[in-house]
Amino acid sequence: MKRRTFLLLPLAAALAACGKKKDPVQSVLDGVVAAAEKGDASGLMAFVAEDFKAANGESRADAELNTKRYLMAYDGLKVTLRDVKVDKGGGGGAFVTFRADIAGTPKNIGGLAAYLPSSGSYRFELRLVESDGRMKIAWASWQGVE
Repeated sequence: MKRRTFLLLPLAAALAACGKKKDPVQSVLDGVVAAAEKGDASGLMAFVAEDFKAANGESRADAELNTKRYLMAYDGLKVTLRDVKVDKGGGGGAFVTFRADIAGTPKNIGGLAAYLPSSGSYRFELRLVESDGRMKIAWASWQGVE
């Protein structure tokens, strides 16, 4: 489950209507999905707070390493978010839950494709906080969904 770390995080949602200011939570979700689909671990990690901690105890450094490994193992990914719920708390933060459906083609290097799934679904919980003038992921929990 660690290899799926952050990649699984957020996902694809529709853009805000033209002319309206985009919701900062939606910007994080869209940004993470776009980076994951491009295989851009650095771009994805730009949405993660420096003091990030996962529910399983994983640090930001752990998440970054696992995200890089995961993205390098696939030729491409498609991430779709469903059932997104946002609870905006006081102080500019938010708690977000969603289901992420992920599909991709594992690279066939040294038999790697035989060990990696081509699709999976995960239930995420994220805590977003304001950091450096924008929303970032400070905490995350995820589990596989059948």
